[in-house]
Amino acid sequence: MEDLLERLKAALADRYLIERELGHGGMAVVYLARDQKLNRAVALKVLRPELAASLGTERFLREIEIAAKLTHPNILSVHDCGEGDGLLYYVMPYVDGESLRDRLKRETQLPIDDALRITGQVASALDHAHRHDVIHRDIKPENILLHEGEAMVADFGIALAVQQAGGERLTETGLSLGTPAYMSPEQVAGDRAIDARSDIYALGCVLYEMLANRPPFTGPTARAVLARHMTEPVPPIAPARSGVPSQVATALMTALAKAPADRFDSAATFAEALRARPLAGVSDLKSIAVLPFSNLSPDPDNEYFADGLTEELISELTKIAALRVISRTSTMRYKGTDKDLPTIGRELNVQFVLEGSVRKAGNSLRITAQLIDAPADAHLWAEKYSGTLEDIFEIQERVSRAIVEALRVTLSPEEEQRISERPTESLEAYDYYLRGLDGLSRGFLRSEYDHAQRMFELAVECDPGFAQAYAQLSRMHTGMYHIGYDRTEQRLMEARSAVDRALALRPDLPEGHLALGMLHWTLLNHAEATAHFRTCLQHQPNDPQLWRLIGLTRMWEGRWDEGLECQKKAMWLDPRNPVHTTNVAGAYRWTRDYENAVPYYERGIEISPDWIVSYVELAYLYLAWKGDTQQARLCLERANSAGAPDGWLAPLLRVQLELLDGDYNRALECLDAWESDELDTLHGYTPRALLRALAQLLRGDLDAARAGFLAAESLMRAKAVHQPQDARVHSALGVALAGLGRADEAIAEGTAFEALAPVDKDGIAPYRVLELAQTYTLLGLHDAAVAQLERLLSIPGPHSARWLAIDPMWHPLESHPRFQKLVRESSSGSHA
Repeated sequence: MEDLLERLKAALADRYLIERELGHGGMAVVYLARDQKLNRAVALKVLRPELAASLGTERFLREIEIAAKLTHPNILSVHDCGEGDGLLYYVMPYVDGESLRDRLKRETQLPIDDALRITGQVASALDHAHRHDVIHRDIKPENILLHEGEAMVADFGIALAVQQAGGERLTETGLSLGTPAYMSPEQVAGDRAIDARSDIYALGCVLYEMLANRPPFTGPTARAVLARHMTEPVPPIAPARSGVPSQVATALMTALAKAPADRFDSAATFAEALRARPLAGVSDLKSIAVLPFSNLSPDPDNEYFADGLTEELISELTKIAALRVISRTSTMRYKGTDKDLPTIGRELNVQFVLEGSVRKAGNSLRITAQLIDAPADAHLWAEKYSGTLEDIFEIQERVSRAIVEALRVTLSPEEEQRISERPTESLEAYDYYLRGLDGLSRGFLRSEYDHAQRMFELAVECDPGFAQAYAQLSRMHTGMYHIGYDRTEQRLMEARSAVDRALALRPDLPEGHLALGMLHWTLLNHAEATAHFRTCLQHQPNDPQLWRLIGLTRMWEGRWDEGLECQKKAMWLDPRNPVHTTNVAGAYRWTRDYENAVPYYERGIEISPDWIVSYVELAYLYLAWKGDTQQARLCLERANSAGAPDGWLAPLLRVQLELLDGDYNRALECLDAWESDELDTLHGYTPRALLRALAQLLRGDLDAARAGFLAAESLMRAKAVHQPQDARVHSALGVALAGLGRADEAIAEGTAFEALAPVDKDGIAPYRVLELAQTYTLLGLHDAAVAQLERLLSIPGPHSARWLAIDPMWHPLESHPRFQKLVRESSSGSHA
């Protein structure tokens, strides 16, 4: 080893200062080194000389570079790689922590929750790599590093790089790729077509060891261990470790199946199975997913009709208490998929799947439907329905009743009545209604809301007695107000008028109570909102949207534990909807339980890699948890790699990161790239001029800052005229006035939220508290500013002391004793 060390020091003297050996294994020796160019500690791994001599250098380095492109919080990235004096090496960040092997030596068995958390983090890293066609091939405790509560996977792609570069010459070295205790049967057999399921098997072995203090297979020799992987059944975990939840034991056995086809199809699915907790009182429900009906019509524009029929069938089945029905948001993700039904059933955690097709030509209609037992991929029944558009409601009822009969579900008298109901006698009105639902399902763009609103308006014009269309129209108006597209009194009046009409026509209409509940919720009338949601829940007990809204209401009332359970139930009912995973993650993040939040954000990214929200909220989590702008930037890089559109969230985050890192010129450049002069969002009203003024103030350009504050004031004054009850506008206006030194006006505007949207009612009030602290800081009222920051950290919210500590906005407070106390508490874990 001394000869190798001296040889390495000489070869790399111009770049790395080699300090000492950290450890060694069958393939490589790892040294602690210092990158002299960047002045940082690194872990430098050098392949053993006899191995390096048998490899093709260029091929090896090319394969390492592929693995180096992986960017994920739980992957230890590769900084550099190269060759020197015939030695092949690669460089990774130095992690000041321990390996999972070190912890297992110290503790033997890990607490079950710790084992599941580590497994979930490693699974998240694996899933990211697998989606980029990189297989690890050597998952074991030695390659899992533990640092500040996070598991980080090292040596990604190294085994493959060695194999690809060495080819047949590897046999001459006697090197075995993989570690016997964790090698999958196909890896033992020498199958070169190794895929993600081999890593899942290895991770299953690691989890088994964390729980049982030994891998699933041991033996006196490596050959004996390998043989047992191939031939012996996995010993049950229960005798070795009592208290392991049944769903964990089941998931573990699936991961350790001998045949790859019998394992989970992805690491994310494995992690989700480990996290699954059947909810009390609902685990006996029969579960079904209605997949998007195919549009077989000659006219492709009839797609909305097929999608609308799918949604209406889901809505009908949701009214049956004995059924757990997956929502449209989750099932629409399988539109056009080539996944087989057993896989879909497993991903959605359902036993039954309904699929079908629609052919609409003029007034004629032909619908096929088939109910399938997903795990068995066995048809329970199939039927064809022919008729005209006038028969659509009868066909829907016949399909619903066929499902009920096939699943042997007994309907209550009320459920019988609801299945038989006809929403309207006007087919034209119903057609507009379906078009409105289609527009509503496409997202939160203003144009989609405008389109959906117009369709529902046309529906009620055609049939003034169409109660459901009035209810949906009310929801459109409330949504416009809630999101921030139009926060005027007129918009609220239109929302109230439409829902009043719906409930006058049908006092027991669930959709009407849902719409009225959402209106009350937007107006912070929590008790009234909850009452209407509960009324709706009596008719639709397994509607995930209702559980989501009840959960948000509970959280805004300060009942976070109840709210979190409701959000988890929504996620259970709608497992492929990233909104629910993000809401669960958000509940953990706002109560500053960051470690538990991360897997749910990662789950949202896995479900919908092109949805920017999960990435951005995860970035904000790292700012709050660790005060780490680099981790936050990494989240944006991942979003960019996945092709996730920026929306308004990512541009705002980029500006904030430049401000936090003190690059005020770059922050101004980012602001120049904005397409809009303002961001009008649920969380806040943010004029570009106000952010420019703050950046210029921090840069020391006082004249430019003053001009910016004046421009922001003008914009917000005009906004306040139209939206006088909008706490977001008053709060931001207070910051601008403070920048202009107009103390009395600034404080009056900054404190307006205390009456309009107080902290004990409004879930986004922490943003207003933060802006009030900014207002006081700009005015030089440091005691008042610190008091607001103390208040901010005493309530649930997205901010933390670690975040405050790196924000230059608070530099004027650095000598304040109470601010210093907040920062000290952050390093000791309080408010972190």
